[in-house]
Amino acid sequence: MALSFAGNGTIAGLSVGGLPDGTVDGDTLASGVGGKCLQVVHGDLSTAYSRTSCTSTYTTTGLSANITPASSSNSVLVITTVYAMSVTNHNFSALKIFRDSTGIGNPRQISNGDKYGYITPQTIVWKDSPSSSSAITYSVQVADENNDGSTIYVNRGSLGSGSEQICTSSIVLMEISA
Repeated sequence: MALSFAGNGTIAGLSVGGLPDGTVDGDTLASGVGGKCLQVVHGDLSTAYSRTSCTSTYTTTGLSANITPASSSNSVLVITTVYAMSVTNHNFSALKIFRDSTGIGNPRQISNGDKYGYITPQTIVWKDSPSSSSAITYSVQVADENNDGSTIYVNRGSLGSGSEQICTSSIVLMEISA
């Protein structure tokens, strides 16, 4: 079928895949079409971590990843899965995502363990707008927001010597175009 141009700017007779390769590139597409994933960065923490006598000050678990956004108008989607547990009564032990040294999002309460020392996966998903095109470090930190001295375990339960690895926690960073 021959191509024809309608008065309203549409092209009749053009089927999907009807243009030769290389005819349309990124510069010919409409601008302002955001929401594309530009890059993915992944980090793992495969060592056991514990913190005793926790306070309300957040400290690093060692789980982090670095990303350099292509544009300061882009967003970063942060997805973390941390295997953690807290041992004490009536506390609010929590995980929180940090952008460099700034806490972002809401803290995720860590499940209280019991006498069997079970750990559970704690997932946090947060869309951040860092307004930067410089290198950024995202990390997961822990604290006891009630400041009542809990013990927090990451990647292992409360039983055992602490040298055994049970799980691997992860962080995924995805840059999303504006």
